[in-house]
Amino acid sequence: MDEYKRKDIDNDLDADLIDFDAEEEEPDPEDFLAKEVKPPKEKKKRGRRRIGVKLIASLVAFMMIFQVFSAIPSSFPLQAADFLETSNELSQRSDVQSWKETVVTVQGAAAFDRSRGTGFFVAEEGWVVTNRHVVEDIAAVVVETDEGDLYEAEEIYISDTADLAFVKLQAEETFPTISFAAENASLQDEAYVVGNPLGFTRVANEGEVISSNDEQLLISTPIYSGNSGSPVLNEAGEAVGVVYASRTGTDGRQGIAVSRDQVFEEMPEEVSLP
Repeated sequence: MDEYKRKDIDNDLDADLIDFDAEEEEPDPEDFLAKEVKPPKEKKKRGRRRIGVKLIASLVAFMMIFQVFSAIPSSFPLQAADFLETSNELSQRSDVQSWKETVVTVQGAAAFDRSRGTGFFVAEEGWVVTNRHVVEDIAAVVVETDEGDLYEAEEIYISDTADLAFVKLQAEETFPTISFAAENASLQDEAYVVGNPLGFTRVANEGEVISSNDEQLLISTPIYSGNSGSPVLNEAGEAVGVVYASRTGTDGRQGIAVSRDQVFEEMPEEVSLP
């Protein structure tokens, strides 16, 4: 029993040895700082994956932008700048200015499509020659003159054998006209074209006749979308054909036109030529 008591006394003595009056040491400030914890390797892998996804997305976006800009030349050929410059030069001539007054824009809308082409007056009562594919299956055909006036079609005659159409406007006034040549064009004759290519209006261009027969002409004059229905004119400003298509030859774009003789064969009797 005494031995156990002695142990208890020793414990009490040890407790009495604690100095409560001693100054307490200030803790080191670094003890309060959070220890740096290294992120697990799994998070590092996720970070790399996110960077990879962003990089791929950036590359895809760049490729899409590149494709958009690379497609521009196909929708707006670089040669367009050349024919605009040529048109500006030709338009300084008084005869070319008078030709432009006879050229119109033919446009309309169908259920799921829109059409826009060229035409020109052949009779002062308001008869316009254009292409069949410009007005065929179009619900409402509207013609705009060089002065910006709009006219609806009153009558439309469409050829069954050639890409031609004849449109009579609902109008009481008279219009300036283009006369037809006395005969078909010959090889190497001048071939001027005035039309509405690529969204422009009354653009004049020049070339020459490459081949000619009773039904059509092949001309070196550059032809683009919107030129359909444009007049092909000789040096005297007389119509020798009506543009209806184009092709790419060894020397660039070329035009295909319905010949003067073919136009006369398809023309309605109601049209009174000057």
